[in-house]
Amino acid sequence: MFTFYTAHPYGKTKFKSRGPVVGKYNSSSSSSWLTRTVKTTKSRSTTWIGEAGGSLDWGIGKIEAKTSYEVSKKVSSGVTVTNRMRVDAKKRGFTQPGVLYRKFEIEKHRQNGNCSTTSLKSWYMNGIVAKLHFAECQTKRQSCKPKP
Repeated sequence: MFTFYTAHPYGKTKFKSRGPVVGKYNSSSSSSWLTRTVKTTKSRSTTWIGEAGGSLDWGIGKIEAKTSYEVSKKVSSGVTVTNRMRVDAKKRGFTQPGVLYRKFEIEKHRQNGNCSTTSLKSWYMNGIVAKLHFAECQTKRQSCKPKP
């Protein structure tokens, strides 16, 4: 008998902001690329959900070893980031910096002598899978809520 671990993504990715929404008006008569630079105001971290399974490094290591995802432990605030987005003529383009989180399940199993397995324990982690992701929207109005 021996123990082994599995890890797999659980659910969909979720966007969490890292800074304010910024916008710019395209006064041109055709669509244009608009560039917006913003300083991030929020740090974000990978976290355990509920009962922790060990150190963050242990959980991230299990996820990266068993899936195709790279997980970042933390992103800091105070970083200047730039987004370039296509905005239609006479519209305002808005953007917001953020991260993408993915929920993961890590399971501990035991391989039994008769080739069957027994699930021993499960842990869940919200892992940062994209350190910088921009939500965007465009409108003729004064504002809109950017969507990832």
